[in-house]
Amino acid sequence: MNKESFTVMGGGLLREALGAWRAGNRDFSVLYAGIACEHMLKAVLCHHDPVLISDKGDMAHRFQALGFSEEDGAKPLKHAKTIGMSDAFKGAAIVMRGKMPISHQEFEPVMESRNGRAHSAWHDDEVTEKVVALSVQVAEAIRIELSIASDDFWGEFDGVHMDLAKVAALPVKVERPDIETAAAGLIAAEEKEAFYAGAVAGQMAVSVALGGSHERSGEERETVQNFSSRAAVKTALQCSGLRAQRAAVALLESYEVLPLDRHPVGGTRLKEFPYYSPGPRAEQARTALAVKTMVARRVAAGFQKGCSSGSGDAAKALSSAYSNSVRMVASGSLEAVAKVIVSVFEHGTLGAAPFTDDVESIGWMFHCPACGAWGDMYGNVEQEECPCDGHPNCQSDDGIRTITTPQKFYCTACSLTLDDKEELEAAALPSEAEDLDEKCPHG
Repeated sequence: MNKESFTVMGGGLLREALGAWRAGNRDFSVLYAGIACEHMLKAVLCHHDPVLISDKGDMAHRFQALGFSEEDGAKPLKHAKTIGMSDAFKGAAIVMRGKMPISHQEFEPVMESRNGRAHSAWHDDEVTEKVVALSVQVAEAIRIELSIASDDFWGEFDGVHMDLAKVAALPVKVERPDIETAAAGLIAAEEKEAFYAGAVAGQMAVSVALGGSHERSGEERETVQNFSSRAAVKTALQCSGLRAQRAAVALLESYEVLPLDRHPVGGTRLKEFPYYSPGPRAEQARTALAVKTMVARRVAAGFQKGCSSGSGDAAKALSSAYSNSVRMVASGSLEAVAKVIVSVFEHGTLGAAPFTDDVESIGWMFHCPACGAWGDMYGNVEQEECPCDGHPNCQSDDGIRTITTPQKFYCTACSLTLDDKEELEAAALPSEAEDLDEKCPHG
C-alpha cells in the first residue's frame, strides 16, 4: 500500500472506466471510476505519509508504514484496515491545499454510486455521467499534484478524458486474437465442415447408386456404387479443400503475412513449425506454410472420418474411393511409386490445380507436406538451344535443352496450395530452375 501501487491501479481502472464508457457499458464505467477515484485519493495521502490512510484503531498498516512490520507482535499487512472513501476525500482535500476541484458535498454522488454498485449492485442511472465526470475531474487534479505524465496516466484517452462525449465518439477497439489462436479456430471449423462434407458425400453416393438398381445385376450394382462413390469423393473433397485453403489465405492476408512482398507485422510467426529460413519474406513464407498445411491436414482427416461415418457398404465404398482418389503412399519405395502411377492412370487425379492460367504441370510428383499424398508441381517448361553452338558431340537432345522452373505445388488430395518460391523452399520442395537434360560439357 503505497503511492505507486495506488496510482498504477487508479490509472488502470480509470482507463477501463473510459473504455467502458466508450463501449456504452455505463454500469461498469461507474464502478471502475469510483474505485479508481478512491485509489487516487489514497495515493495523494500516501505521497505525504502512508500513515494517513490507516483506519482508526488499525495498527497493522501503521507498523507497516513506519517500518516495524517484521517486529514481534506486529500484525501482518493482510489485517490492515484503511480509511473509507469519505475520509480519504477529506484528507486529500487538506494535503492538496485548496487544489481539490470539488467539495465533499459535490463528491457525495461518486461515493454513493461506488458503494451502491460495489456492494448492492445498485446505482442511480440519472447521475451516471455526473459520477464518471466527477471521478475523472478529481483524478486529474491528483495526477497534476503528483506530477504524473498525462499520456502515461490516461493512455489512449489523453486529451479527451475530460469530455465524455468525445470519449464516447472514439472508435471502439476490437481486440483480435494472435495468429496462432485465429489459425486454431479456423482449423477446427474447417475440419468440422470437411467431416460434414464427407458424410454428405456418402449419402449422395448411396442415393445415386440406388437409382435403377433393381434393373442391374450384383456386379453392375457394385460397379455403379464404386463410380458414384468416387465421383462424390472427388467433388466433395476438392470443394472442401479449396474452400479451406481460400479461408487460410484470407486469414494470412488479414494478418499481413500474405502477400509476401508486405513486411510482416509483429506476432505473425508460428515458432513451433519445424522449417526455418532466414529473412523477412522467408519468415512470412514459413508462417504461411504452417497455417496452410495445418488447415489442409485437418481437412483431409475430417473428410476421411466423414466418409467412414456412414453404415455398411456405403462407408466401405467411400473409404475405398477415398484411398484410390487420394493416391496415398505407404512408403517411398519404387514399388509404392509404381502403384501410385498405375493408380493415377487408372483412376485419374482429384482434379486440376486452381492455377492453370500461367503455369502448367511439369510432371513432378512429391509427397504433400500436409497429408502425405502425392502432389503435383506446376511451373514453366522452356526449351532453348544448347550453348555449345552445334558441337558434333553435343549431349543435348537434338541440340535443345529443356529448362524446368517449378513455381507452385498443389496436392490433389487435401488441396494444399503453395504458390510462392519461398513457400516451396520452406516446405523443402524444388524451387530452382533445373536442366532436365544432361548438361552438355561443350556448352
